[in-house]
Amino acid sequence: ERGYSVLWMIVIYSLGAFINRLVNSQRLDRIKGYVYFLVFMCSDIIIWIIHYLCVNRENKVSQYFVVSYTSPFVVLSAVGMFMFFSKMQFCDRANKLISFFSAGAFSVYLIHLHRCIYPVFKEFVSLMLDMRVLKLIPCLLFTVLFVFFVCTLFDALRERLFKILRIDRLCKRTDRILTVKKTDV
Repeated sequence: ERGYSVLWMIVIYSLGAFINRLVNSQRLDRIKGYVYFLVFMCSDIIIWIIHYLCVNRENKVSQYFVVSYTSPFVVLSAVGMFMFFSKMQFCDRANKLISFFSAGAFSVYLIHLHRCIYPVFKEFVSLMLDMRVLKLIPCLLFTVLFVFFVCTLFDALRERLFKILRIDRLCKRTDRILTVKKTDV
């Protein structure tokens, strides 16, 4: 499934927990931000080189492996980018803006890849590929902004509904019930 399976999500979640543990133990604090940026750039360059070599040889298996979410280079690139940005300091206003757009980006990811929506979206985008470049660029830009706006709007409605239904309280109660205390083990 090229990185969309539950198993891969568990692997990535575990990797995130491991990195979080390393960050909390302060083992990664000594590494400067530019090192993470270099990791990100080098792994992206490797991805492009391998992808270029595979496309020229029409090796579809290797081509998809290199650019899929399960590729070690894609994971390394994502970790490098995440750690690079985690080293940066922003003002409160910028933090709010970043939080808004990151929540919106996650909503877009979840909504537009839904099995009922993705085929329609894919068909719509494939129709645009026949356009001339001067028409394609504004049309593609408008589509991206429109999809982002609609998905963010849907997420805002979901968030409002969750507040009305008090889902956060339900989650906290469920968490308290399911959490095993260290003295119980």
